[in-house]
Amino acid sequence: MAASDDLLHFLSLTEMINKVKSPNSFLTRMLFSDHRSYPTENFEVGIKIGGREVAPFIRKGGQAVMVSGYTNKMNMVSPANISLKRPFSPDVMHVRRPGFDQLYPTSAELEAIGNQSLADDVQRMGDMIANAVEYLAAQALTGVISYSSAEGEEFECDFNRSASHDVTPTAVWTDQTNSRVLNDLDAVKLLHSEDEGLPVTDAIGGTNAAKALMNNTAVRDLLLRSQTNLSVGELTRQEQWTAEGALFLGKLGGINFWHYARQVLLPSGSTADLIDSETFHFVSNVPGAEMRLCYGAIPEIVGNQPRLFVGERFSKSDVIVDPPQIVQYARSRPLPVLRKPDATSSMVVA
Repeated sequence: MAASDDLLHFLSLTEMINKVKSPNSFLTRMLFSDHRSYPTENFEVGIKIGGREVAPFIRKGGQAVMVSGYTNKMNMVSPANISLKRPFSPDVMHVRRPGFDQLYPTSAELEAIGNQSLADDVQRMGDMIANAVEYLAAQALTGVISYSSAEGEEFECDFNRSASHDVTPTAVWTDQTNSRVLNDLDAVKLLHSEDEGLPVTDAIGGTNAAKALMNNTAVRDLLLRSQTNLSVGELTRQEQWTAEGALFLGKLGGINFWHYARQVLLPSGSTADLIDSETFHFVSNVPGAEMRLCYGAIPEIVGNQPRLFVGERFSKSDVIVDPPQIVQYARSRPLPVLRKPDATSSMVVA
């Protein structure tokens, strides 16, 4: 077991916090598994734009026609800034035990108590950072990430997704008479194909959206008929909730449907659904969509020298003499990035 002074060194803490198992993060794992760390605090998000223009025709022996190149749209973005701290007091680290006080602990027991106290708080801060990243990832599916800092500042990153990707269904799917679920799915698939040339692979919905899909009588009738002629997919109620809080509903129209009901507790004390209850978000979860989880550099002072730490998380500790405490710090600068914003679309269905 490493000694306490070694564990409290900033390099050891950075290694430890990166190896702590974070809470399961459905969106982060499924959509933003490509992680990139940058040596700058801010970075550009570039979008290459080009239509499907036909090359001009000329007569034989005619002069070549000058054509335009691609258009590049560049956005300078600043990743979210997360900075946490937890105090370690001597009585918690070396005296107090759950349920009783050890009056004469051995040096090995003291070290074990201190290490466990350290590990618990590292786990706590790591979990909070992972929850924050998942919160940002859920917002990215809407095309805009926004939050308020503890100091009251407003942060927003708009990926400039096309307005047409906020899709209006024929009728809400709770309307058993007028809704046309398969037609709505065909419209979304065509939209992604036209704008990004990518297939729609997954749909992630909130609670009421999932109920609207599973209880739609027209969908049920189509599924019954598909057993003998037209194949439209298969929905199921046999799946269990995953440890990440997602429920697989089945496949319809070639799209995997998921019910994601997780909530988060915001710093304000209020709770929020990660996915709006009435909405399905459609995504092209393929490499060509280039969804990335980017991390900006973290400015720090190490050994009395200013440095930029390049990585996903940075941790260090500081000693306070009076009252005697060791304060543990953890920082991260994450930002889920949609390099192709039109590889996502949203539809309010309930």
